[in-house]
Amino acid sequence: MASLAGLIPNYVDPQSRGSSPTIITLILTSISFVVVVLRYYVRIHVLKSFGSDDLFIGAAMVGSCPILGIAPAFY
Repeated sequence: MASLAGLIPNYVDPQSRGSSPTIITLILTSISFVVVVLRYYVRIHVLKSFGSDDLFIGAAMVGSCPILGIAPAFY
């Protein structure tokens, strides 16, 4: 049984992407965490104005952290 592209799908032992998606997710989440911390530092200590937008950024950062635990299950 051939597929439309003429290739036979391998459902028994499919190829894996390994741990590269998990590593990429970890690196990008770490970079975004550093950026958020630096933004908080500038907003609190330098500008002395901490707004609601900063709270939303923090909430988004906290909400994105569980992706690190979920991402390996999909690859």
